[in-house]
Amino acid sequence: MVTQAVLGLPIAALVALFAVFVFGGLVKGVTGVGLPLVLVPLATQFVPVPVAVALVSVSMVVTNIQQSMEGGRTVRAAEQLWPIMLPLAVGGVIGTHLLLTIDRQELNLGVWCVAAPILGARQTQPAAVSVSAYRPRLEAAEEERLGKLVIAAASRISDRLGGLGNMVSW
Repeated sequence: MVTQAVLGLPIAALVALFAVFVFGGLVKGVTGVGLPLVLVPLATQFVPVPVAVALVSVSMVVTNIQQSMEGGRTVRAAEQLWPIMLPLAVGGVIGTHLLLTIDRQELNLGVWCVAAPILGARQTQPAAVSVSAYRPRLEAAEEERLGKLVIAAASRISDRLGGLGNMVSW
């Protein structure tokens, strides 16, 4: 996924992405912090968010390993810091999984959706009908009313397709 996204970029975008990494390194070199804060938002102008996070994560891990080996006290530091490093590693794995699996549209607060399947011939489900709306709050009665309307629409379409149209009794 990462390789395809980066190699699929036009040359101008690759040059700009390289410049973003140089700028991020400059910020970290001057301030000592801020590499991900600079790189991720700027890199997402050229690649999707999961790809930008993966690029930043890999570069940070590689440089941190190199830096830890230069000091000569890596084993001693790891022995002292393992209670902090273990939850960070677990959180990193969980966070990466969530980043790659959660549909970012689901994170829009106040966006509601009511859906019903369209049932075709031989009990297939060729499509669905849905209604989406932005509302800070959707009352249960309104949700039920919209659900009945969506089910009725899906039933009519199913009837025309020769499928199981009577979903109202479900």
